[in-house]
Amino acid sequence: REGGIVVDKRLVIRGEGAVTVSGSDTTGIFLVRADSVWISDLTLRNTGYSYTEDRAAIKATGVRFCRFERLKLDNTFFGIYLARSARCMVRACTLSGSARRESASGNGIHSWYSDSLLIADNHIERHRDGIYLEFTKASVVRGNHSKGNLRYGLHFMFSDDDVYLRNRFTNNGSGVAVMYSRRIGMRENSF
Repeated sequence: REGGIVVDKRLVIRGEGAVTVSGSDTTGIFLVRADSVWISDLTLRNTGYSYTEDRAAIKATGVRFCRFERLKLDNTFFGIYLARSARCMVRACTLSGSARRESASGNGIHSWYSDSLLIADNHIERHRDGIYLEFTKASVVRGNHSKGNLRYGLHFMFSDDDVYLRNRFTNNGSGVAVMYSRRIGMRENSF
């Protein structure tokens, strides 16, 4: 049981075997503030929810070249939250929330004011939005399965020059919302 872990230098954090880090329903788990951090092969769970903070299993802010791969996130408010970040990757993760109402739930993968992201081959379910991009440009959302989210499987707001391809959207409130965004590539998706 551990939460509020600040990663402020370049570091690789990789689980070997069945490694679980729990926020015990009171805190986010990792706050990443350094470039080129790689977190993989862990189970992260139980952040609890908050109306006053963007509580996430992993929150990365102001970083570049970070990688979050092969993670299992369970019972999180926000799963992975990227803010003012660039050239980061979220790949091959399984994110499972516990959303019951839109007002009391966060998004699986959330990006705010970021660019050149790769979000690929993830399975996201039971969040407010599976994947949410706001003011996020030149990014690729590819090969994800967004299932059973309350509002949207994928949601773009003020996010230009992005591409989503070969994703699967199943039993969400709506499949995809593209709002106030330009030059969005949409190819080979299944609804």
